[in-house]
Parts: sequence; C-alpha cells; structure tokens
Amino acid sequence: MSRERMVATAGLWGALLTAVILAMSFLLRLGTRIEADAAFSVLPLDVEQWARIAHRVAAMAVGILAALALVAVATERPVRRARIAPVICVVGLTLLLSAIGRYTPGYRFDQVTVLNVVGGIGLAAAFWWLRESGGSERRPDVVASAALGLLLVLATLGACADANAMRGARAFVPMHLVFAPVFVVTALYAAWRQRHRFVLAGALTVLILTQVVLGFVLVAGPDMRAMAPAWIHGMIAMAVAFLLVSLGVGRPGPAPA
Repeated sequence: MSRERMVATAGLWGALLTAVILAMSFLLRLGTRIEADAAFSVLPLDVEQWARIAHRVAAMAVGILAALALVAVATERPVRRARIAPVICVVGLTLLLSAIGRYTPGYRFDQVTVLNVVGGIGLAAAFWWLRESGGSERRPDVVASAALGLLLVLATLGACADANAMRGARAFVPMHLVFAPVFVVTALYAAWRQRHRFVLAGALTVLILTQVVLGFVLVAGPDMRAMAPAWIHGMIAMAVAFLLVSLGVGRPGPAPA
C-alpha cells in the first residue's frame, strides 16, 4: 500500500472509529444519573456492557491508526505540508484522550466530561482532515473554518450543560443558546458560498436545520437529557464537523459556471 493510500485509509477509519467511540460515550453518559454524588446507569446491563466493549476496542484501534498515520506522514518524501497540522492534531488529541480516560468513570470531574466530548469531536474532525489532505494544497476556506471553531465552542458549552444536568442543574444553557445562532448563520453561509458543491452544502444545510429543531425540543422539554434526541443531537454535531472540514480543506470541486 502506498503512503498516499495509507494516510487516507488511516484518516477514514480513524474518523469512523472515533465516531463509534463518541456514539458509545454519548450513550453511556446520557444513560447515567448522579444522585448524592454517586453515578448509576439506567441502561439495560447488556447494552451498557456492549457499549463499553465497543468503546474500548474502538479506542485501541484509534491509537494504532494515529501511530500509523504519524509514521506514514513523517516518512513521506517530500513531506506534504498540508498533512503536518492534521497529523499533529490527531496524535495530540489521541494522547490527551488516553491520558484523561482513567478519570472518566463515575463522571466525578466535569472538566474531564467536557474534554472527552470536545476532544472526541476534534479528533474525529482531525482524522477526517487528514483524509481530505491528499488533494492539491489550497488555502482553507475561512468561513467553513470559522464555523468549525464555533461548533467546538458550542460542543464545549453543550457538554458543560450536560455535565450540570446530570446533577439536576441547567447551567450553561443560556450561553449555548446565545452562541447557537452565530454558528448557524456562519455555517449556512459557508454552505451558500460553496453551493456548487451541492451534495456537501445541501447535507450541511439539512443537518444544521435538524440540529436547530432538536435543540428547541431539548431546551423546551421537561428533560434536556432525553435519550434519543440528545444522542442524535450529539452525533449530528460530529457529522457537521466532517462536512465543515470537507468544505474547509477538501478538494474544491468544479467552480460554478
């Protein structure tokens, strides 16, 4: 296998397996309640066990893929400048998430919960960025990159809100609602600017509008941690990150006539 294909494959599978980690992490966290400073799961025992197994196996595979990507990029001659930043992000975030993993059980530290969410989305996006870095080098799209940054800010606030909601509080929700419209406008503008890439732009538009609806459902409902909509909300955020990376640094595609 050529290094070109090796890097692209590591990026693709790293992104997909990180998505599995996030999916299982969201499920386990949303299925956890904290009472009297003790965490307990409301998930069926079999579901919880299989989710933990899938999370652990995917995490080990992601570590291997991060190492493989680093070796492939470092030994490529000449080294492509476009791949340096994404592989640094991949390795750095993998090490960070591995280091804080021991503090995750029990959800004792809100900072760890937040880092797991934001770091996970960032790692998935970094792997996807690595996958997209195989084309001709070009300047990143400023608007799509700004939208991705705002998405990570929203993910941070959302994770803070969820960490508080596990203890019955509703902190950080107002801040999330303040930043959300800024992100929505920026992301939709990024899609409009590249509307000639109609599949990516159309998918991004649909997912963002879906996020808005789900956000209203969660905030207006009696339980902002309702399992199904909250899980879907988190997974759509990751999918939006992929699309913003593709619009920001991926192959530009044909220009409009």
